[in-house]
Amino acid sequence: KRNFTLHSYGFNLIGNLSTYLDKVIIGALFGYYTLGLYQLGYQFLMFLSIIPGSLYQYLLPEESSGKNKKDIKLIGLTFAVVIALITFIISPFLIENLFPAFTDAVPTVRVLSLAVIPSTITAMLNASLLGKGKSRMVFAAGLTYLTSLITGLIIIGEIMGVLGLALTLVIAQTIQAMYLCMHKALNEP
Repeated sequence: KRNFTLHSYGFNLIGNLSTYLDKVIIGALFGYYTLGLYQLGYQFLMFLSIIPGSLYQYLLPEESSGKNKKDIKLIGLTFAVVIALITFIISPFLIENLFPAFTDAVPTVRVLSLAVIPSTITAMLNASLLGKGKSRMVFAAGLTYLTSLITGLIIIGEIMGVLGLALTLVIAQTIQAMYLCMHKALNEP
């Protein structure tokens, strides 16, 4: 179980690192105003992340005991899509009324709210893989996410500004989910 433990620990380390590393990069390269706009959008994403976090916590023991909860996965993914779209639509109203000084963050919040969809897919696949003891792919997908995030923040952020920074997070989440989906498609019947 040594490899499983090392991969799981590495995956947790990547998760903790990526939670703060993007803010360090954004603050250093783009300034604190841009960081503030990004952080407001990130807070909306963290609120929405209750969905994939809860789904992961529920599915992990179920998957490790051999139960496949396809209905719960479908409900979770559907709920993530619906809540992402609702947030995308109502975020301008929410920000204008709750945070009127931060109306410049509306596009950022809208884009970042979409990240809950690939995040939910990733959470379901991570639970499935870890439940089957396949921690190596989870760790590799985490590294892929971190690499995509750092590269995108620097390149896309420079080109598109704060909206590019938000888009980078969505792209990195999507790349991670696609990596896990491709692994599942290639390795499971």
